[in-house]
Order: sequence, then structure tokens, then C-alpha cells
Amino acid sequence: MNRIGDSAEKYEFGVDFTTFDLGLIYKINPKTSASLVYRNIVDFWGRRIHEDEDSNYEKAADFSSPNFLTLGVSYKYKSYNLYLDSELLSGYYGSNKKYMKFWFIRAGAEKFLTKSLIVRSGITYPVMAETSSLGNILDTIPNPKFNAAVGLGYQIKNWILDTTLFFNPGMSYVEHKPVPGGSISIRYNY
Repeated sequence: MNRIGDSAEKYEFGVDFTTFDLGLIYKINPKTSASLVYRNIVDFWGRRIHEDEDSNYEKAADFSSPNFLTLGVSYKYKSYNLYLDSELLSGYYGSNKKYMKFWFIRAGAEKFLTKSLIVRSGITYPVMAETSSLGNILDTIPNPKFNAAVGLGYQIKNWILDTTLFFNPGMSYVEHKPVPGGSISIRYNY
């Protein structure tokens, strides 16, 4: 912890993080790429050291995040980009360390309608959904039993503005009916 000044008012500078992620992309040929992403490799919450004016102490883990492992492939076909991936989520989560294991298969496509306008769609299908507190919840997921999304993007040079409409799988499970959701994002491709 970096502190500046000798007055009663102290300022702190630093970085506080709770996870470490790793991603790799391999270009198989000009049209095909494969990817591997491993998120939440290390859960830092349980080993974070806190300082106070009198002593150092180690704070007990107050939150945990499960591991995410995603394998994917993308393929360019004419003016389409096609995507397929499989994601496994497993591990302890939350402040009371409940265990979960989820497995999803996702497929999607995008197409440039013009030089700047992009349309996207995709589906997510749950293969496995288990938690230590609820057991197997796969059969209790409300119809249509999968998540669908459509999106529209607009690209200006390296900037992309994306909007997405989807069925929110978490809220759909809680409400026992399909619950729509949406997102807006801005990204920069470098």
C-alpha cells in the first residue's frame, strides 16, 4: 500500500484484483482460428493481505469465483463469420463457498451488411447445470431451454458500437419464464 503525506489525511494508490485470466488464439489457416480461455485461474480473495496502521493481517476469503474454461473455433465463410464454443464453469462461488458445475455449448454467426453495419445472432445450450445447494437444475430451466441473442453493431474505423437483445438465463431461471435482457457496448480493435 502506498501512502503519501504525513498529515492525518492519507491517500492510497494501488491495484486491487481478484482473479487472473489467460487466453490464447491460434490461426489455423486464413479462414479458421481456434481459441482457449481460462478465467479465474487464481482466486486471490483468500490470500489478500490488508495493512492497517498497527499491524498486517490476512483477511479470510470473503468471496470466491468459479473457474471458466472455454474452447472455441471460428470460421470465415463468404461474408459470414461462424463461431462455435464449449464452456465449462466449475468451482466454489460466493461468500459461503457453494460448489457449481455448468457446461454450455454456444454457436453464433455475424455478417457485415455494409462496410460498417454488422448483424449478429447466437444461441447458448446448457448441457449440464448443477449446484451444491440445488442439485441438478437442468430440468428446471424454463422453456425454450436455451438462450438466444441477436445483435447489431456499427463500426467506424477501429471503434465498434454493439447492441444486443437476449434472454437472460439467470433471471429466466429465477422467474420460471423467459426474461429478456439487453446490453450496449463500445470496443476498440487494435
